[in-house]
Amino acid sequence: MAKTIDTTPPSWMVVSPEKPVLVEQKFHDKVIPVWKGEVELDTIVGWLGNPRIELLREQFYDNFAREPTNEEMCQLVLTDDDEKEGLKIKELAANIAKNGVRVPLVLTYDKKLLDGNRRYYACAFLASDKKNKDAYKRVPVHVLQKNTTTDVEDAIITEFNFAADMQVQWPYYIRARAVYKDSDEKGLEKDELVQKYGMPWRYLDKWVKAARLCERFLRFHNETHNAKQFAYRNFIMFDEMMRNYGARFNEAAFRERVFTCLLKGYEPENHKGHTFTRSSDVIRLDEMYDNADAWQTLSNGSGPHALQEAMAILDMSNAGGASDPNPALRRLVNGLDRLTKNKALGSANQDLLQAFQEKAQKVPGGLSDPVSQINQMVEWLEGMTTKQVADLSEASLNKLEQALRLVIAHKSGEKATTKRRP
Repeated sequence: MAKTIDTTPPSWMVVSPEKPVLVEQKFHDKVIPVWKGEVELDTIVGWLGNPRIELLREQFYDNFAREPTNEEMCQLVLTDDDEKEGLKIKELAANIAKNGVRVPLVLTYDKKLLDGNRRYYACAFLASDKKNKDAYKRVPVHVLQKNTTTDVEDAIITEFNFAADMQVQWPYYIRARAVYKDSDEKGLEKDELVQKYGMPWRYLDKWVKAARLCERFLRFHNETHNAKQFAYRNFIMFDEMMRNYGARFNEAAFRERVFTCLLKGYEPENHKGHTFTRSSDVIRLDEMYDNADAWQTLSNGSGPHALQEAMAILDMSNAGGASDPNPALRRLVNGLDRLTKNKALGSANQDLLQAFQEKAQKVPGGLSDPVSQINQMVEWLEGMTTKQVADLSEASLNKLEQALRLVIAHKSGEKATTKRRP
């Protein structure tokens, strides 16, 4: 905290109709004096260094080779309305229009926003309408004392973005990376991390491991904007990969091919059409990698269809060997269903099709079973239309009649006649 308590409020705080008052406020187990009052909205700006808007700022910099102005940043955050990890400023603005700013913004003595970036941008959005300008020209704030130490500022950021009762926490990606940096870059020990973040070590440990894998992914892709966007939106995938086959990433070939496959064809603007969109999509990547056909299908294709086809190959290849054949058969039937719907099936290798038919003959109760064969033929005949029956050739009718006589003859022990229809 500040070394001494200054009894004079910052000159930029509003003094009418009420003057700022010095109060004690508790942030993450630290009780500190702060100035409670209001400020004019146009005297402060959004915090460009806020991790929540980091990717938007970096994308702007990549495009224009400069930092965005405060007005430009306001426009950028308004467009970030992704349903999963978006800022949703307009939704917050609608709530503020109805209920006002219920939680004060937290500022340092030199106007840096430590908490309330979303509220600031929501108010700026509301104030951009001339009809609302007067209603939102001031916002409630808590202002820290001059010379407040950085560890107090850090505690405040932690409180508002890790505490369970906060309405909108930082996304998983940002929170996990914050813990990772404290662990790997600042060298905080296990007990120190638990104390700082107020969470059990089993969760923090998982976050650190997932973030380490994510950092390797980002370095592999040279920290490109697309790679950061993919990681930001799908950080839970790194968690799933670490939990299911984390040790495999020590293999250079596996690591490089998986990292390449994850980002192949990824477009932030069309992320829903990417190959990997759900955490469950990566759970069996190690199995696909070990199956040459499945991996070739996955790595050479793109989009959800490539993943589905690779999964079908994997399911079909794993159909045997289980003590209970039913789950394997169900996977196999589902795989065959997807395969038969493939319009390109007609170009399949004929030797492969023949081998498949031979294997199918060996399935108990399948085509090799005489009763099944007869039932299948009867169902086929009964399903024929009148026109299809009329179109049958004389040769086909002779073959059918001859086959029936042969069965009857065997059944009665008589020699089958080969007499043809007159």
